[in-house]
Amino acid sequence: GRVVQLGAAPSGCLELCDQMFTTVGQLLEPVSLETLGFEVRGRSSTLLRVPRGNEPSDCITDSDIEEGVVEGLLHFLKRRKVCMLCFVCDDGGEVHFLPRAGLGWTQSKILVAGNKLVLFRHDLMTYTYKPQGESLVVQSWLYGQPLSLVYQRVEGGDAEQRREVIGASGPKQPTGECPHVKSIALRFAGNADDDTQEWNMVCAGADGLTPWPRTRWDEEYYYAPDEQDAMTRGLSYNNHGAFLQDHHLANFAADFFEYTDSKAESTSPEQRIMLHIGWECLVGAGRTRSDLKGSPLGIVTATYATNWLDIAPVRNENLWNGWSSMTTAACVAQFACTTGPVLRVDTACSSSLVATATADHDLRMRRHDSATLVCAVMAQLDPFGWGGLCQMGMLSKKGRCWTFDAASDGFAKGEGCGACYLGFEGNKEDCWATVAGSAINQDGRSASMTAPNGPSQREMTRSCFDVAKITPADLSVSECHGTGTALGDPIEVGALRAAMDGFRGETNPILLTTVKCNLAHMEANAGISGVIKVTSMLRHQAVPQCVHVKSLNPHLDIEGFPWYIITEFVDPNRTDMYIGVQGFGMGGTNARADLWGRTSEGYRDPNQKPPAQEKADFAQVPCPRCLGFMCWLCGVAVPKYSRANKRHRCSLVRDGPGAYEKSYDFCSNCYTGKYICGETVEEIPALYEIQSRGIGLYAVGTWSAFSTYHELAETSPGTFTFALELGETQAEQFHFVLARAPDMAYYPVVKNA
Repeated sequence: GRVVQLGAAPSGCLELCDQMFTTVGQLLEPVSLETLGFEVRGRSSTLLRVPRGNEPSDCITDSDIEEGVVEGLLHFLKRRKVCMLCFVCDDGGEVHFLPRAGLGWTQSKILVAGNKLVLFRHDLMTYTYKPQGESLVVQSWLYGQPLSLVYQRVEGGDAEQRREVIGASGPKQPTGECPHVKSIALRFAGNADDDTQEWNMVCAGADGLTPWPRTRWDEEYYYAPDEQDAMTRGLSYNNHGAFLQDHHLANFAADFFEYTDSKAESTSPEQRIMLHIGWECLVGAGRTRSDLKGSPLGIVTATYATNWLDIAPVRNENLWNGWSSMTTAACVAQFACTTGPVLRVDTACSSSLVATATADHDLRMRRHDSATLVCAVMAQLDPFGWGGLCQMGMLSKKGRCWTFDAASDGFAKGEGCGACYLGFEGNKEDCWATVAGSAINQDGRSASMTAPNGPSQREMTRSCFDVAKITPADLSVSECHGTGTALGDPIEVGALRAAMDGFRGETNPILLTTVKCNLAHMEANAGISGVIKVTSMLRHQAVPQCVHVKSLNPHLDIEGFPWYIITEFVDPNRTDMYIGVQGFGMGGTNARADLWGRTSEGYRDPNQKPPAQEKADFAQVPCPRCLGFMCWLCGVAVPKYSRANKRHRCSLVRDGPGAYEKSYDFCSNCYTGKYICGETVEEIPALYEIQSRGIGLYAVGTWSAFSTYHELAETSPGTFTFALELGETQAEQFHFVLARAPDMAYYPVVKNA
């Protein structure tokens, strides 16, 4: 049928129908986004369905195009969401619904009669109405949001040109081939089950520390509140920590990871959660089991030896593999069927940062199509670690990490699991962060094996700057090891100052922060928790505060050095930034990594702002008719290979804001009737030359599974026809081929056209 717009309503009944459509829209509007996935923004006029008859449709004219008739129809087709059919009076009939291809829905029908209202998603299905007699039907559509031109990204050019176009600020991205952080996954205390939850927690200035959970062990046997009493009896004077939820350590998807019940029962909680988090990280990077099989993916893990062998509830032939931290990385590799290097790192508190640096160095030496998964885990399965560290006086009596504070008296213990995926895929602007450089060294001979060595830390920082090819002035933030010991924090800050001395002025301060204030010291997992926080800071271009800082540690060497201990949320006022993260092991192994990133979240995201039009060659949009790429201003069709070689230059881009009013409806190919040909265009003759050269033109398509060539008949010079009976879907995909040669084809500019 066809529809005509109602003017003045001829009866009260139609006015009532019109009001009913308005009421339905008003009722759906507040819940549409949550329930339907779009926001209702008005409705169309009420239309009356009348029989089409045999009158031919009027042809579109140039004046219609100039008056926006075509554009208006396209806007209507894209904005319509819900169709409302009101059967005012009807002798009965059927409405058949035909779902859009690809949804996996089946066709359906409903019976209708007078005084019925039918609503359906017109953007997801089409319909046909077959009345059985006389009928009076009115209809209207609920609209989605108005169409608008949305800036998505800048393509082409080199890194510096793209930086100018998007208006980026801050230090330039690292040069050369650097591994990118493509994905992260985590389970931390405080119910931080992903990066968003962890970021929200640190931004809120909260911490995830709690008293010992009663499900772990009996507190009265291992804790004494009086420090002297605890030291005498070999107990702990600290009964706090950052703990995961018990189900994170107890639950395990044995069937998914192809573990038998016996093997799963004897597998340590560390192995279980690392398998979960490691696989979650791989999935986040877009990897699947099929493409991982046989791939050179490297796997580096950071774990401590555990006492699972003593406390495992089930003892069987699988216990040793389930207990040994040496087999944890191999378990991930075996499940993913990878063939790259697999190793485990244990350098105490710097383990996971050493693992990250090791992965970075390995990737730079290996093929650039390789990648590495870095995982770290720390689980507190018994209270003996608290007792031993209290005997050494290393744990805080206040149950927190008071980093940089005058009250710092030791650290608090925590647990968690983190993973990051490093690879060379993609570009630096689209990844979570880029590892500009990393370094590892050893303290050598210090006052004692556990005492930090300032000069060694300074040399490691300088070495990392050299690898990253940056200067100390490029660094904006330092994610410190910062455990909260009275001596360790001043030595770390002093070494950082020595490495940067003379490179920073009062207008270029460095911001100091640490995640241990929020999540405690996760030991083997400490370094990667810092890397994860750094990626979040780079994505948001924001620096969360250090909690528990009331007054500065008097031993900090701050005289004349432009740095700030962050005690409130800070906006660095830039889009690009370098952040360093460092960790120090109890045995003297130090590690550092410097990461670069561009904001991709929040109001500073340059991709959310219109680019500097005077810097761009042209604005590219999909043609609404053929879906190919076109210049938005002049309408020239821009094939992909032309975009890569930057062959198109649109002078209208530089005509000022008014130029954006000159946009074309369709691309030049649609107006001229051209097809996009193969890249060797000069080898394919024009259509009017085909007959004279004795070359046949054939159609091939989905009606024969692209297996049969049907020759077209030339009805006039340059004009060919081919008749086809359409199937139930009323749509076929096809292209034209010369001389039955697949490499000489005229085809649509996009797939599935």
